[in-house]
Amino acid sequence: MEQQIKDLNEEINAHFLKNISFILDGKVIKEGKLKLFIMKGFNFKFFLIDNSNIIKTIEMPYPFSLVRKNNGYIFDYRLDSFKLLKKSELLDSLLEEHLIKSRFFNKPLTINIQC
Repeated sequence: MEQQIKDLNEEINAHFLKNISFILDGKVIKEGKLKLFIMKGFNFKFFLIDNSNIIKTIEMPYPFSLVRKNNGYIFDYRLDSFKLLKKSELLDSLLEEHLIKSRFFNKPLTINIQC
């Protein structure tokens, strides 16, 4: 998993100043040119510059499943994509405390990158 996170960090940072859009439920929730990408613990933070030169941020937890596609990624937060065989009390409490409150919970997030 550490290697996957390191690889993702390098891949995303290679798209510096390219247009990126974040799509959830078929709607663009954020878009702009990638200014900075930070991984902090199990969270990602994207800093984007919009058309008015204003810096916007979007922060999200590490996805249950990550799919690379030609023009970006799909961060999958759906429970059925979670790879554990059985749920534990710890997992239940983590989901309840952190993820269920997230707008990404139980949905896929598409990240499109214009090259």
